[in-house]
Amino acid sequence: MAFSSDRNQAIAQDGKVTLFIGDYRLYISNDGKTWREVAHSYDRIPKNSKHREARLFNAVQSPEQRKAIQQIDATVRELNAKIAAVPALPSWWAGQFNAGDGPFHVFKGGSPQQLGAAVTPASPWALGKATAGYALPADAPESERRLALARWIIAPDNPLTPRVLANRLWHYHFGTGIVDTPSDLGFMGGRPTHPALLDWMARQLMGDGWRIKPMHRRIVMSA
Repeated sequence: MAFSSDRNQAIAQDGKVTLFIGDYRLYISNDGKTWREVAHSYDRIPKNSKHREARLFNAVQSPEQRKAIQQIDATVRELNAKIAAVPALPSWWAGQFNAGDGPFHVFKGGSPQQLGAAVTPASPWALGKATAGYALPADAPESERRLALARWIIAPDNPLTPRVLANRLWHYHFGTGIVDTPSDLGFMGGRPTHPALLDWMARQLMGDGWRIKPMHRRIVMSA
């Protein structure tokens, strides 16, 4: 008696292919040479949709197609074996990351060979009319630079950050933001359909200590 769910098992002669562990065929033999099928799982309801699709796929395959697939599988196994036999390439640490010492310059045309004016740590001057900026000495350490940037981003008199966040939350809930270009609230982006609502939401975010959950609650529970 032989029981198998192996698609490559040698007993099967009729071309049926078992793709699922729940499929089986049961053969018996008196001499170990001539085998007779006495039971199988193909008259049972498929376990799920993928099981059903596999059965339909097998049912329409011709012997030539099955042979071609077997040849392709054999080629894939051979190639995978060759790939696995390729020795691992050597690797080594070829550099290290260090903060630059400065001074730092604008690269004219993006070329590091064409240095422009020196740059010091400061907020973008173009946003000076919207919020108070900051400037640090050129030799300020990186930690002070990061802290100054973080404080400027969430400064109480900086309306830009909470507007962007409030608009993004609105966009995620309704598919379109109050400004329909959530990644561009600048001059080239869209205009807010309800600017007063956007500003009110921005103030609420700051008043809630930048916590997101209260704003979600307001949006989904408001009329």
